[in-house]
Amino acid sequence: MATTSKVKKRNSNIEILRFVLMVSIFLWHLLVHGCDFEFIGYIEYKYNIYISIIAAVILVPCVNCFMFISGWFGMKFRASKLMNLSFICIISGLICLPINRYIGFGGGHISLGTLYVTIFPISTRVWWFMTSYMMVYLVSPFIEKGMRVINKTEFLYIIIGMSLIEVLCIPLKLNWGSSFFGLLYIYILGRFMNLNGIDLKLKQGLFLYLGMTFIMIAGLELINLTPIKKGALFWSLQFNNPLIVLQAIGLFFGVKSIKPNYNKFINKVFQPCLCIYLITEKILPYKYVVNLFNDNIIKGITATCVIVIGSLLIGQLIYLVANKTTFLCQYSFNLLKENKKIK
Repeated sequence: MATTSKVKKRNSNIEILRFVLMVSIFLWHLLVHGCDFEFIGYIEYKYNIYISIIAAVILVPCVNCFMFISGWFGMKFRASKLMNLSFICIISGLICLPINRYIGFGGGHISLGTLYVTIFPISTRVWWFMTSYMMVYLVSPFIEKGMRVINKTEFLYIIIGMSLIEVLCIPLKLNWGSSFFGLLYIYILGRFMNLNGIDLKLKQGLFLYLGMTFIMIAGLELINLTPIKKGALFWSLQFNNPLIVLQAIGLFFGVKSIKPNYNKFINKVFQPCLCIYLITEKILPYKYVVNLFNDNIIKGITATCVIVIGSLLIGQLIYLVANKTTFLCQYSFNLLKENKKIK
């Protein structure tokens, strides 16, 4: 009964948003790595630059928005969850090894180094997001307790200080956004807004999201017409860009303000949406999928759907195994504790 109640408390609209964000991150990687948008200005860009800019601006706030969700709702630290997240990453890596070996999207050679990286993916930064997210999770108990000790003014000074660090590094092209500090900033921003009752309504959220999106598109299209587009175009899309941060916040509140929907089936289906990121980033099929789009748009769309749905299905298995493994570890640990008490 407790488990059912817990699942029902999860707003399915937010779970759907998480899924859409993970799919959007995959599409962002297709654009950046598959279409070589990251090298725009340095190499000849083969695709429509104007459409690419619009797509990039729509997709770029997804990482920040995903982290802001955690910030808004907060993280309750539990050793079991830490263990579970670790097992999810390890199992995802192990499943991707034979795929890379026999299909070869990410390179087919399996060495001792590859195995080491797979077994210790957080320490070796296989996924920068997961490494940074786990670090935020590890320090979340200190953050949660500290936030309730300091007053609102002190909290605001911290937000301002972190914002300045995030923004002032942009001219030197220092990417604080894709880092532990970047995720920590978004998390603390979410906690600050929640604890201080800063809750945007539907129209306010959509206005903020659409407004920032329009400004970003107009700004990038303008940069594209100038000689500074070499490097500046892509670097304007770093996650620490304040316009992108505001865009992510607006997107979150736009969805959160919709009447809550509690659906156990939807929550269960989309629960392993994180695996869309873990699997695709490990296998790296970006060039392959883009080539399919170049050959035939139907093939490209089909491949994208297969990858997303396949990652979700494999994710169900990964989560099941991770949950069982976590349970066995906890059971063994409790058994050892009981044996020590008896002795």
